[in-house]
Amino acid sequence: MAGNNDLGKPESKNGPVRNTGQWVRSQSHWYEDGSICIRIEDKLYNLHRSLLLKCSEAMAAVFTIPNGKASEDPNREGRELYPLWLEGITQAEFDDFLNGFLYRVEYQPIPEADKERVFTNLLKLSDKWIVDAGRAYAIKNLEDIILPPSRRLELAGQFNISDWVHPAVKSILDHKLTDLTRQDRECLGIEVFAIIVRAKEYMDVALKSTANVAPTMTADPSWECTDHKSCVKVWKRLWRDEIGWKLLHPKFPMRLDEILWAAQKFDHPGLAKKCLDDVCRDIQNNVSFFDERIVPAAADAIMQYHRMPVPN
Repeated sequence: MAGNNDLGKPESKNGPVRNTGQWVRSQSHWYEDGSICIRIEDKLYNLHRSLLLKCSEAMAAVFTIPNGKASEDPNREGRELYPLWLEGITQAEFDDFLNGFLYRVEYQPIPEADKERVFTNLLKLSDKWIVDAGRAYAIKNLEDIILPPSRRLELAGQFNISDWVHPAVKSILDHKLTDLTRQDRECLGIEVFAIIVRAKEYMDVALKSTANVAPTMTADPSWECTDHKSCVKVWKRLWRDEIGWKLLHPKFPMRLDEILWAAQKFDHPGLAKKCLDDVCRDIQNNVSFFDERIVPAAADAIMQYHRMPVPN
């Protein structure tokens, strides 16, 4: 490790660099009673080692310096003269990790506009350093933020958040893919977007089938029905005229959750009320207008692509 190095150069290729004034102290995280000095890019942080070591075993390994020097030695790495350099992370990420978790102050809430950035950075470093409490706290707060489903899928893939995948996929498939912006597509990535497109194609086929084929009316009519052939014929025609074309409307399609309400409003002298009530009850209890496996299958394909664990 470091010894007296007046030239300000590391003793070895990976050794520490002497502080000759080329770095600045953090205004928000320089604690006079801190016990470890860390350099991120060109900023120095004087933090409390005990807090860092409590976070996780991985962080304990990062911030433990077994160099055999006395803890009061100013030349020991981790002091201002030879700060411990952490590469691969930015000042913004580290600041958000400290502000959002390690030195979180309850009475200083994070502004709404900053929450996504802060908790995403917290999630990133917590994932990197296996800080389970920080990861859970970041996920909880990100769940409370309104994020586009494409962004949720992106974060889910990056940080193995399996529970987010199915709801996000369903939300995307509930809308037209033409509504996705360029940013949405970039968040999804080519492979995930391809999975979404295939699932949407299956749903479009199912939608056309639903629009053109009315749910089957019972073959065992009620005694209240005097002409069941007429009921079946009228039911199919009303379905086509009052529901089918509305489901396929190019600009303002009927939602699936409106079908039952619309069918219950059917009124025609050739359609017995009891037969209508029976088929509407079947719609409510038994009929699925789409293959219920489409959304779960798409979600599973995305999780397999990202090699994500199966959610509980």
